[in-house]
Amino acid sequence: MSKFSYVLSVIAILLVNSNFDVLADVSVDDSASLPDSKANTRNAKSDVLGLVRADEGISLNKENYFLPFTYSEEYNGKETEIIFQFSFKVQLANIPLYLGYKQISFWQAYNTEASSPFRESNYNPEIFYRLSPEKIPLAGWGTDIGLEHESNGRSVPLSRSWNRFYVAAYKPMDKSLFHIKLWYRFPEEEKTSSLDTSGDDNPDITDYYGYGEIRYKRILFRNQIMSMMVRGNIKEGNGAFSFDYNIPAYSRDLYYQLRLWVGYGESLIDYNQSITRIGIGVMLARW
Repeated sequence: MSKFSYVLSVIAILLVNSNFDVLADVSVDDSASLPDSKANTRNAKSDVLGLVRADEGISLNKENYFLPFTYSEEYNGKETEIIFQFSFKVQLANIPLYLGYKQISFWQAYNTEASSPFRESNYNPEIFYRLSPEKIPLAGWGTDIGLEHESNGRSVPLSRSWNRFYVAAYKPMDKSLFHIKLWYRFPEEEKTSSLDTSGDDNPDITDYYGYGEIRYKRILFRNQIMSMMVRGNIKEGNGAFSFDYNIPAYSRDLYYQLRLWVGYGESLIDYNQSITRIGIGVMLARW
């Protein structure tokens, strides 16, 4: 993992510890005093816009979920993996400038013969400025402008990392959200050998991730929410598609989740391997 990743990760942890009392304030609203149907509708609409809300203090950034049961032909039988992800963002300097963090882990918990190893974890700190639709005259569109790093924290030859500048435009609507993100990857020096600790770990990653992605999210009946993501490199014929469907559970802020992934880049270690996976579990908070 690069120094950039370490610095952002440490800052994020320090901010979480110093602002933990803010989290309770952010997580509470007055929807409990509304009739059930109105409260659920309000919560669902808030969930749809979770990816682009300009919250104060500590708040959700991306999805937070736990999938104890996943299946893929690439990791079948005893190597079936548990996948979980957590993410948050912290507002900086009392302006819409945010430090965000996301981490996803692939845990072979059922592979007891190999001591249930974590096969892969990806760390994704970022910093971005959010221009909400109310601030810019673009027909209801908002914009995020940011820098992000992503790596798996492993040593060569299994090290994977990249740094990006991105612009993300989004349009919130009554029951849906359209989100398009474009990025530029900062170039790195070429490695002299696969064991060289400096240089580019994955020079062809944009051949599989492309230069952008599109997301769409919508409230369906009974406050169920579906979301989709598509990205890829059209020239190379590579890409990925994900589909999520979640249903409110009996407990507040807990949702049953179904996830489908098809394509490249489910994790950094598999950035150039096409994987099809289906998983079920719970989402701890919808974004």
